[in-house]
Order: sequence, then C-alpha cells, then structure tokens
Amino acid sequence: MKRKTQSNAWIDPRLVRPADWSPPAPENVPGFLLSWDPATRETYIMGILSSLGGAVQSAYYCRLFYMDSLSPTLALGPSWSPWRYEQRNLQAIQSIAPHIEDGPTRALCQAWVEQMQSLQHLNADWKAALAAFFGLPVPPTEAAQAELQARVDAHRRERGPTWMQQPEFPPLLRRLEEVIAAMEGLAPRLQDVLRSYYSRVSPGDLQSMLGDSRAEDLLEASRGQPDDGQAIRQLNRALRYGQTGQQASDIYLELGFRYAEMEDLERAIESYTRSTEAAAEPNATACFCRGEVYLQQEQWARARQDFERALALGLDSPQREKAVQYLSELQSR
Repeated sequence: MKRKTQSNAWIDPRLVRPADWSPPAPENVPGFLLSWDPATRETYIMGILSSLGGAVQSAYYCRLFYMDSLSPTLALGPSWSPWRYEQRNLQAIQSIAPHIEDGPTRALCQAWVEQMQSLQHLNADWKAALAAFFGLPVPPTEAAQAELQARVDAHRRERGPTWMQQPEFPPLLRRLEEVIAAMEGLAPRLQDVLRSYYSRVSPGDLQSMLGDSRAEDLLEASRGQPDDGQAIRQLNRALRYGQTGQQASDIYLELGFRYAEMEDLERAIESYTRSTEAAAEPNATACFCRGEVYLQQEQWARARQDFERALALGLDSPQREKAVQYLSELQSR
C-alpha cells in the first residue's frame, strides 16, 4: 500500500512542544453511537465484541515470543511485536461498554477489558525485564523496541530463552499464564453471546454487515497493483458493489492513498473525506492522511483539526506518534 507521508518542507526541527500541551485522549463515548436506533447500535456493538477472540491469540503469541525456541515473527512477519499490542480494539471496547443494555454482556465486556489491560501491563514488564537482561535501557520508541526484539530473537536462536533462569522472569510467566487462562475462561461465554445475537440476525442484515465479496476482491487486487491509475480503476469498480458502510470507507481510503501518490491532492482530500463519512465509526487513518494533505497545502487549521480528531478516534502507531509530532509543530502557527 503506497502513500505519500512527506511534508517536510514546512517543518522546522528547532521547534519544541510547549510544556503545557498534550495530545487529546481517545474518546470515551462515541457520539455517533448514541444517535443510532437500538438495532443498529446493537449490530455495531456485537461487531466490536466479535473482535475479542483475537485477544486470546495475541496472548498466545506473546507467550511464544517469551518462551518458545522459535519466534512468532516467523509466521506473523517482522511487524509483529508483543510491545505493539494494538490499542484500538481496547479503546473501542471501553467506549461501547456503558451502552450495552444487557447486564451480563456488559459485565463480560468489562472482564475482557481487564484482561486486555493486564496483558498490556505484563508486556511492559517483560520489556523492562528483557532490556535489563541485555543491559539495555527500556526502549522508549518503536525503533528501540525493534532493536530489543532483534536481540531477543538472536539470543533465542543461539541459546534459547535463558533469561528464564533469572529470578524475575518465572513470576512474569506465571502472571502471563494466569491472563491466558482467564481469557480462555471468558471465550465460551463470548461465543454464547455472539451465537445468541447472530441467531436473531436476518441473512440480509448479515450480508450488509459483511459487505460484498466482489468489492472486497477488487479492493485486495488494487492493493497489490503497482500502477496507480489501474488501481484507481479497480477501486472505482469496487464502489459499484460496496457503496456504503465499512467496505466503502476502506475503498475510499485506498483511493485517497492513490490520489495522494499521484499528487492529485483535491481528489485525495475528497476520498479521505468520503472514507470518514461512509463507516459508522469515523476512520482515524483517513483523518490523519487528510491532515497530511492539508499540511502540503499549508492549511494549518484544517490539518490541526484532523490530527486531533485522528488521535481522539484512537489512531494506531506509528501514525499516532507522527500525528503527535505534527500537532507539536503546529502549535507555533
């Protein structure tokens, strides 16, 4: 997936972030959720809940990374790391929890939140302990984390996880196994909730949630297309089948990438705007990318609004760090 990210012409590296400034926190209550009818709201909530099963898999991968003789990165790719545990799903679950009317489901949701937070805290503790094992400072950035991860992988290949011989590591492993066991205990209850919900959904409603397979195929084909013009033609064809919802949002986002790559900034802005409008939940990445285009156009106020909105929606790394940097630099304008 290609996208222009350079807008360095206006950046003065001597700028510093004001002492009293901090990025906006993710929204706790999505306002759009409150405006929906009950059926649409329940559909959205169940869609978010269905993503919780991936938390168990993430915990398994973390255990493999810390304990197994082979790294999960062999199967998942080098971009995976236990210290890049995604924030977005956790933020989404936290935002919908107060709006779940069914008491047991709301309690189940909160129990998942607690375990996901525990996994995040544990990964931070493992990171600090492994850094100390290798005589390194705790890595403050993703680049530094990648260096530590490479050290862990190399040591594991040559000698195995010998850090487990140190007294601080067995307690970390016990805590991790407790989190995994707790998540495994929650998984059947989650499946019961989802099974009950989907038994009430009509085939038409389910198809609407999943989108059109023809649009999805064209979207995937466009992502591997090296020619921007050909990719845009594929994406416009995809819009014939996926005209609304998350699927349309994804297509418009990809169109924005391609138009930005071609330096057709007005069409890029239009595509990113449609991406933010098409889905039930505004697209944080589309807001961020549109902000970058506004930077290229020197529309500082609009860029600032988009970066703040993207952060509030729970923008993922590494774009999150970039948005914070942009906002810091925009404070002087």
